[in-house]
Amino acid sequence: MIERKKSRLLNEDIALGFILLLYCVLFVFLSHLRLKAFFSYEWEDIAYSNALYSAIGDLDWVRIKSILFSNKISFHLCLTSIPYSFLYKLFNSIYGIYIITTLSTGIGCIALFKIGKALKWSLDESWLLAISFLLYAPKNNLIFLDGDNAILMLPLMLFSYLSYVKGQKKMFSFLLFAIGSTRSEGPLYLFFATLINYFFMDRDKKILIWAMTCLAWFGANLFLEHQFSTPGIFYSTENGLIFRLTQIMTLGDPHSLKTLFKTILTISTPLFFINFTTPLILIAAPSIMMALIATEFNFQRAHYFSAFISMSFISLVFYLNKSQKRSNLLKILLILCCLSNFAPNIIGEFNRESKAEGNIEDKSYFNIRNIYNPIFYTPKKEDKIIQKFLDKIPSSASVSSTGDILPNISSRKKFYQLLDDKENYLDVDYIIINLRNRYMGAGHYRYDEEKLQKLVQDLSHAPHWKRENIERVYFFSKIQ
Repeated sequence: MIERKKSRLLNEDIALGFILLLYCVLFVFLSHLRLKAFFSYEWEDIAYSNALYSAIGDLDWVRIKSILFSNKISFHLCLTSIPYSFLYKLFNSIYGIYIITTLSTGIGCIALFKIGKALKWSLDESWLLAISFLLYAPKNNLIFLDGDNAILMLPLMLFSYLSYVKGQKKMFSFLLFAIGSTRSEGPLYLFFATLINYFFMDRDKKILIWAMTCLAWFGANLFLEHQFSTPGIFYSTENGLIFRLTQIMTLGDPHSLKTLFKTILTISTPLFFINFTTPLILIAAPSIMMALIATEFNFQRAHYFSAFISMSFISLVFYLNKSQKRSNLLKILLILCCLSNFAPNIIGEFNRESKAEGNIEDKSYFNIRNIYNPIFYTPKKEDKIIQKFLDKIPSSASVSSTGDILPNISSRKKFYQLLDDKENYLDVDYIIINLRNRYMGAGHYRYDEEKLQKLVQDLSHAPHWKRENIERVYFFSKIQ
């Protein structure tokens, strides 16, 4: 009997692993196609995140310092970046980010399946929950945001709930610490969790001590972010944080409020809003807070809602566990999660023309609402030209490029973005310039056609540079 049970559990684990593998293969392949099509929602962020994880994995303190303290990316005290970086080193390329991001969004299916089993659900019910999670589009949309640490909230919260349900106190404590170490605002989720515990479960005053500890942890994170980073979300808001909060409370920013409402609606509709039926959803309050205090909340910041998605599923489980119609509701959930893939993305429309520098020539990404649209995965003519030039560059060579090419060169030890005045971007072996502006949401895409045209002319007349070009893509190699 015991042997038969062990065999059944092993078969379940093998089946879960196989389904997760198929999920990862699909989305890593789609990420690969996006890379070859030179599409990324935030070119700079993924490029410098890729470089940072590589530097941490190599224990290269000089490179770590140059990236963290150079205002290229926001500094967060993310202790989870350390194991993340060493795991990344197994792949040692930008594909490491793609694999870890995809795994982070998918592995929660195992936690949910085992939660169902721990709560004495039937095998069919546990499978329905796990497969629904894998098919749930708002979660899968986050893969488009390429490796923001906030996405780690998805598996960490789900597995922490699993350890809570199974009474594994040491694992539960470890996962709570990992949640707090994921981003600067991580301790805020723990703060809200302790308050929910105090007001709805256990009035032990020791819990309030833990709440104050979490607040102090959050305060320390903010101090470090303020000292060592680009302006962070908590202190870079227009005219100050108090002004921003007042603006929101008086409905002075209808665009951000509308986007926030759409995001919550997109997340909650496939779950038929059951996620709002339990107080557990309040643990995800920092997700909404982060969205509200941002200078402008747009779909580019959808990664803030990773925790909201996790707590939505945990709230769903909490509700279904008490429902006598659980099996029927889970069947409806599976259907709605399938249909969610045909709905608008959580990350919204790729149209931020008002934020671009200069006139955008390539508007093919505008007003597309679904991440499965072939436009994101099909290289255009200029993409093939760029790739042809990239293939000529030795793996050890240093490269500077326009922002749209950064992710494709970011696995190199030395790379720069053209027109970044803080870097000596001419001190490289190769330069690639794409004179076609195709901004579609990148964080700080530096595009100034007049300056780039002048740079092309200067390099063309410089004796130590050899020029090649096909149409409006220019490739310069340094003459040794």
